[in-house]
Amino acid sequence: MKMVQTPDQYIFIHDAILESVTCGDTQITVSDLRHRVKKMNSRYPITGLNTFQKEFEVLEQVSPKPDQVRRDVAIRFHQKNRSMDYAPPDKHRVPLKGEHPDYINAV
Repeated sequence: MKMVQTPDQYIFIHDAILESVTCGDTQITVSDLRHRVKKMNSRYPITGLNTFQKEFEVLEQVSPKPDQVRRDVAIRFHQKNRSMDYAPPDKHRVPLKGEHPDYINAV
């Protein structure tokens, strides 16, 4: 039995493992949310940054840069977007069924 069958699946698994190793456990339970937010607002004495800012720096490391994401379809149908600032990436685009063109900006 083959578990991973396509290059995209290998890429997904690699990215998921990289994110897990880089970010660690980011799960917060509802009962712990208030305490966790209060703790995350406190600043590190050496850097002056709070935990939100530190986590954002880590998130920037594992997230693709805007210029690395393909938006060819959104650019082709630019007149259907209110703003190109929020154009959907081709990989996550929601196509309309039975419509031509099948483009909608569902971001």
